[in-house]
Amino acid sequence: MMSSGLYGTTTLNAPGALQPAGFGGWLAFLWTFVCLMAVWHFTTVIGDGRALEIMFDSPANASIMRAVLWIKVWMWGPFLILAPLGHRLTRASAVVATLVVTLGEGYAVIHLFEMDTFKALAVNAFNASTAIVVFAYLAFSKRIATYRESQRRADIRARRHFPLFLLVIGGVSIVVFAAPAGNAIDRVSILTAWQFLLLLAVVLLIGPVRLLRTGRVRKNMYLRRDFGIWAGITGLMHLFAGLGESMTPAYFLEFVNAAGEAAAAYRQPLFMWATIVGLVIGVMVLLLLTLSNDAAMRRFGIRWWKRLQRGSYGIFALTAVHAVAFQMLEGRARWAMVATALLIGLVVAVQCAAVIASGRRRERRGSQ
Repeated sequence: MMSSGLYGTTTLNAPGALQPAGFGGWLAFLWTFVCLMAVWHFTTVIGDGRALEIMFDSPANASIMRAVLWIKVWMWGPFLILAPLGHRLTRASAVVATLVVTLGEGYAVIHLFEMDTFKALAVNAFNASTAIVVFAYLAFSKRIATYRESQRRADIRARRHFPLFLLVIGGVSIVVFAAPAGNAIDRVSILTAWQFLLLLAVVLLIGPVRLLRTGRVRKNMYLRRDFGIWAGITGLMHLFAGLGESMTPAYFLEFVNAAGEAAAAYRQPLFMWATIVGLVIGVMVLLLLTLSNDAAMRRFGIRWWKRLQRGSYGIFALTAVHAVAFQMLEGRARWAMVATALLIGLVVAVQCAAVIASGRRRERRGSQ
């Protein structure tokens, strides 16, 4: 049986026609729940920590909880990658994550925190209840039980996603915990901006480079799609961190209203339009990320699906405008502006070379 996963098509061994298989049902619900929890943990960890101080009674407890929440993101990462691929290690990744998260957070709440007893019991009760539900599903789910022992495509794509996971989340981990809680959001904003720009450039270079090397074009390349997924993730991370950093009185005072009324006359429109462009990019990224699966490809058809995915060119153009505008606004170092210009120029040059090569190829075919 061929069944569509979130990232692509998954081959499953389902002996009965009515037996569920692939990514869907309660597995998709569990995946969505874990994904939302990971998003909540990310936004909490890079925040100023005040919510954690209130929830867990003290700054010391909040500091420990930041680390606990980030460990939970790391532990659930493999499940979030493997489940949509229909990988045979999905169940094992969920079991390990559930055990480590439940026992680790339970130990921290009981032995490391000095907090209200009722709050401690509530946290542990929630984690224990979630663990019971997860283990019950994993034990009785026919969907997970249908995964084959050997899945070459799933293995290849998993080996591609995990280095990208380590690159993105590892980099964010370093900047988050190398800075005080109040300064983390600024560093995350800068890091994810560069990650997004680099990954998006890779996405737009894969097809042209293949065309220039082999003379062939593939409309659907999982390599390009996988890099695109992580470009989308870093883009949304930057959108949250960037808005959290720029929509503050301190940012306006330092960069937007700096150097008096004369400078503010052009800085304010520059900030406004650059922010609007950033929001448009975020909407487009979310749309393309939602469509980056085989189910959407079948629904729209390969031709229309490909046309929609070409929105990545528009995203790159808007990202270039957004990046240059904020670098001018914030007075970034010259090397940053030079690096941005070189990267944009590289993508444009390779795209143009591919267009010329494709045109010559069509001319040769027409003359034959």
